[in-house]
Amino acid sequence: MKLSTNFTLAELIESETARKLNITEQFNPPEYIINNLTQFCHRVLQPLRDRLNRPIQISSGYRCPKLNKAVGGVSDSAHLFGMAADIDYNTKEEAIEIVEGLIAIGVKRIGLHKSFIHADTDPKKPSPAIWNYGKGTPKWVLDKRSEWVKLM
Repeated sequence: MKLSTNFTLAELIESETARKLNITEQFNPPEYIINNLTQFCHRVLQPLRDRLNRPIQISSGYRCPKLNKAVGGVSDSAHLFGMAADIDYNTKEEAIEIVEGLIAIGVKRIGLHKSFIHADTDPKKPSPAIWNYGKGTPKWVLDKRSEWVKLM
C-alpha cells in the first residue's frame, strides 16, 4: 500500500527484530496508525526525499508496543503512534544534508545518533528540540547541534 509517491506501508512497518521475535502485530497496524503514517509521509518523508532528490533509507518507522519494548524504545515514543522515522546515513555530509533538509521543511523534533537521524511530529512533546543519543554520537554532530537549533 502506497502512503505517498515514494513510500509504502510495508517499509514503514518493516522490522527484522519483530520477525525474529515473532511479534506479528507489528505487521498489521490499526487504521489510525496507517492514517498517521500517511500524514507523516506527506509532511516529512516525501518532502525530504523530494528536497534531497534521492531515496532515503528508513531503519525504523512505526513500532507496535511489543516491538518498542523489545528494542528499548521510550514508553511514549512517537514511533508507537506512526509519527516518527529513523533515517539512516553513511557519511557526515549525508547526515548534515538530512538534518538541514528536515529543518528546511519545518520538522521541529530531531534526534541525532551515530548511524541515523530521528524525525518526529509528536505534538505532545517539546518543540523545537534537537537531541543526541548518548556517548556514541559523533563530536561533529554535537558541534553542529547549536547551529541547527538556531535554524529551527
